[in-house]
Amino acid sequence: MLRFISWSVFLITLLVTMFVYWLVVLLVYYKRDLITFFKKTAKIQPAEGQASSKDIDRYEECNDCAAIVKSVIRQIGLAKSDKNSLISDIKRSLITYSHFKGTIWQTPINNLIKYESKQSCSMTIEEKDLEIVWESTSSILPTH
Repeated sequence: MLRFISWSVFLITLLVTMFVYWLVVLLVYYKRDLITFFKKTAKIQPAEGQASSKDIDRYEECNDCAAIVKSVIRQIGLAKSDKNSLISDIKRSLITYSHFKGTIWQTPINNLIKYESKQSCSMTIEEKDLEIVWESTSSILPTH
């Protein structure tokens, strides 16, 4: 019976089977990654409310803000302070950067605050806490 199967038929069947197998694996386990990859490669058209050139120019300033916020949160973590002092210190550090409120840069700063607070202070910062931080940034005077 094996005499009727040639090497070429065997190899083609093997390759097709492997291709189908890996295609199914990619679709099942990496569906989100594939969708993200193909969306990034597609030509991106700026939608209303997305980044303006002014926001893009603030990239370096956002990095500076992130470094300051990260430093403040880590210092609070080392001092073992409570959540209220963490929030008030973050407010003070964001006074200079209050113009980020409502821009595309507010989300990554918020994400950084949540992540660093959890990692460095073992505290969970919720959305209501972030709202308090951002709404109060213009009313606090820096302390020296």
